[in-house]
Amino acid sequence: MAEGQDRRNALLLLGVAAFAVLVFGLGFLFSGSKEAQVSGKVTLENQPVALAQITFVGEDEKNRAPVVSQSDDQGSYKLIGNSGGGVPIGKYKVMVSKLTLKGGAAPKGELSTQAQASLHNVLPKAYEDRATTPLNFDIKGGSNTVNLELKKNP
Repeated sequence: MAEGQDRRNALLLLGVAAFAVLVFGLGFLFSGSKEAQVSGKVTLENQPVALAQITFVGEDEKNRAPVVSQSDDQGSYKLIGNSGGGVPIGKYKVMVSKLTLKGGAAPKGELSTQAQASLHNVLPKAYEDRATTPLNFDIKGGSNTVNLELKKNP
C-alpha cells in the first residue's frame, strides 16, 4: 500500500511541477516585455567611431521621443531609456554624427556660442538626418545588439 501512495505522491508532485512550468511559461509569453535593452558598436568602414552621438527616434505615433547615447573610445554604446530603464520596443530610425572643432578635436566641457557655431560633423551627412539615414531597426523586447556599420558612401 505504501508503494501505491508513493506513486500517487510522485504523480501529484510531477503534476504540480508541470502546472508551475506551464503558468510561468504562459506568463512569460503573454507578458510581452514592452522594453528593450539596446547596445552595440559604431563603426565607419569597419573602424570604431569614438565619441559619436547616436539618436534613436521611434517610428510609432506613441514613441516619438528621441533616445540619445554617445559611443565610448572603442565605439561601443548603450541606450538608456528616458525613464532610466530600457527603451520602448518598436521600429526606429537612427541618426549618427560626430561633432568636432576645426582641426578635428573633440569638444570638451561647456562651449561658448562662438565655439558651438564652429562645430561640424565629420561623419557622412546621410547619417545625421532622419530623412536621409539608411539606419532602420525593429527593436524587440529583451536584449538587442544593434551595430551601426557606417559607410563613407552610404
